[in-house]
Amino acid sequence: MMKSTLKSAILLLVLASIGAAGEIDTRPGNGYSPFYAITGPDSAGNTFMADDQTLHSFTLTLYEQTAGGLTGGQFTAIVLATDALGAPTGAPLWQSEARILKPFRTDHLFLPDIEITPGEQYYIGFDTGIYGDAEGTLAVRLWDLPFAIPSGIWWYNLDASGFVPVPGFDIAAQIVMVAPEPNSVLLLAVVYLLLATARHRPAPGRPPRFGTAH
Repeated sequence: MMKSTLKSAILLLVLASIGAAGEIDTRPGNGYSPFYAITGPDSAGNTFMADDQTLHSFTLTLYEQTAGGLTGGQFTAIVLATDALGAPTGAPLWQSEARILKPFRTDHLFLPDIEITPGEQYYIGFDTGIYGDAEGTLAVRLWDLPFAIPSGIWWYNLDASGFVPVPGFDIAAQIVMVAPEPNSVLLLAVVYLLLATARHRPAPGRPPRFGTAH
């Protein structure tokens, strides 16, 4: 009985610690769009609706491109909040270190692991100079159809002139959202269950005692 109770309690702890994960995966996409950052700073990406409390990771599918005889360089990934109209706004909630672009389609994985609010919209994308010093020449893999990312839309910001929406397109990406770790109340309840079970179990080979011997 004790072993069964202990196994059940451990299973409860394991299940509670995993948490449900929400995942959006639209890779590899069926087209691409170039956004050059040679004469001015650029950013582009996609909004999405949060369905869990932690943005654990996301992946951007990018290409290095050439323009005017120049080759690509570096970029950073960013996460932004959105305003009442759904447009990316404000300073980055998170920004990666600079990444080197490659001359072929590459899935770049990022691990922000930041808190987000379910039901709110957020923006993930790349930056080449608006929010940092990275400069690069790149193209992003896209889906040329709406709603590949539920409630999402493709946005670009060329030469830091402001974000512009592009209806009918969504980014090729993977977005993984997870629930937070179990709270302390649940953990204390399981510990109490284990202690209570151990306290009331009689020693092996001895019957329980009731009253005192005479």
